[in-house]
Amino acid sequence: MRRHAGAPRRLRPRGARAGDEPRRARRRPDDPGRRGVGRRRFFGVTSVEVLDHPDTRLATAENEMAEAIDRALRRHRPDIVFTHSAHDHHQDHRAVHAATLRAARHHPAVLCYESPSVTPAFRPTVFVDIGAQLDAKVGSVAVHRDQRTKPYLDERRVRAVAAFRGGQARVDHAEGFEAVRVPAPLFEDGDR
Repeated sequence: MRRHAGAPRRLRPRGARAGDEPRRARRRPDDPGRRGVGRRRFFGVTSVEVLDHPDTRLATAENEMAEAIDRALRRHRPDIVFTHSAHDHHQDHRAVHAATLRAARHHPAVLCYESPSVTPAFRPTVFVDIGAQLDAKVGSVAVHRDQRTKPYLDERRVRAVAAFRGGQARVDHAEGFEAVRVPAPLFEDGDR
């Protein structure tokens, strides 16, 4: 897939929780962006905008999130906007989905990705062959140290989901996305 020229960027809330338990203080109070440094290095992300919204209660900040996402979309002008699915058990994921759809209401390409907490209602219609990137995906999941005890981050499960989605796409390994909007020329020759 095409990438926007420039540094990758991610918006995230200033989380106080990871999974089911309060997160231990691993950073200085004056350094809220410290969380996820290893993940950022792995992905080549050069900056992260940390929003001061209440972790596990993002629905209470939907307007502010939508405004922040809108500013980021205007600033970075991505080819494709990726967000959580509406079919997700996690309340923050649903709130981010709603805020992103509001902010990206005029964007031509919006895809919803599969997180470990999607419900059975998640029905992907767009598939991307990730065979060449599967090992990198497994490595990227492994750097989420604060989530490593979660069974859904086990390497075997990550590979199994990719194989299952690959079967649906008629390739060895794939990622599945729900399409909000997908213009016909989304993929250029050689980008598949």
